[in-house]
Amino acid sequence: MDQIYEKCPKRDLKIIIGDMNAKIGQERMYRTITGKYSLHTLSNDNGIRLINSACYKIMVVVNTVFNHKDLLKMTWRSSDEKNFQSDKSPPSRCKTCI
Repeated sequence: MDQIYEKCPKRDLKIIIGDMNAKIGQERMYRTITGKYSLHTLSNDNGIRLINSACYKIMVVVNTVFNHKDLLKMTWRSSDEKNFQSDKSPPSRCKTCI
């Protein structure tokens, strides 16, 4: 992903879409990148990688910037209803572009 991203012209708006298997938490230190409306309390390893990548590229993770009902933050729920996934939205270049 990084190699393709680096090949894009700097002036282009870049939107990265995909399943990152990331859980983005509500950690205060990441709020400028993630916002505060995550379904999870803590980020998992893939979430930290996504946050670091977004930070390096001066992007934000938009699905946690806007407040939605918890039901709308999930993409699927396991049969035991204990696990769910919410990494559906892409990072975006800047909040003002949305």
